[in-house]
Amino acid sequence: MPHRTNEDNQRDSMEEKELYKSMKNNKKSKVDLGNKCVHCKKDTSLGSGRFVNRYPVFGLDIDGSGIEYDGYCCDKCEQEYYKDNPEIDD
Repeated sequence: MPHRTNEDNQRDSMEEKELYKSMKNNKKSKVDLGNKCVHCKKDTSLGSGRFVNRYPVFGLDIDGSGIEYDGYCCDKCEQEYYKDNPEIDD
């Protein structure tokens, strides 16, 4: 697993501040998570162990708050979704 750098931590902090600001102002906004999974927020970049079978996600409003997330969905979260929702055909 890649080591986190100060740049990674600063970017995460900026994303959190942007998210808080948009929630406070109750405005619709987009949060670009880069290579992170929109569900588990774990890194999906090459070498992370979550790169294979990931797919891009655009404009996902997870909780109906108006905040849309761009990023990826990792295969582990996708498989968990199918496990939790057996009525959905593959």
